[in-house]
Amino acid sequence: MTKEKLEQESFQVADANAGACKRSILSSTRSLQAVHIECAGQRKSSTDLRVEVLSPENVKISGKIVVGEGANPMTINVNADAKWLSAACGDAQ
Repeated sequence: MTKEKLEQESFQVADANAGACKRSILSSTRSLQAVHIECAGQRKSSTDLRVEVLSPENVKISGKIVVGEGANPMTINVNADAKWLSAACGDAQ
């Protein structure tokens, strides 16, 4: 992924709430991108995401999403490890 593609497309909010969301890049290097997204529309939410390139074949993703407000907001914790397998997917569509 190119630097330009990361700056233009990474962590875009793609729903009806998107117009009410503000994205802040907390860190952006060759091996790390961390962002904070705050949405104040109908569905208030706060998101912190971190994508770290560990090697050319391995990426680690972590984050926390809080949706709603008041006494019982929903909290989602995200943790994923991605591994490059191949440039071709075979018969997968």
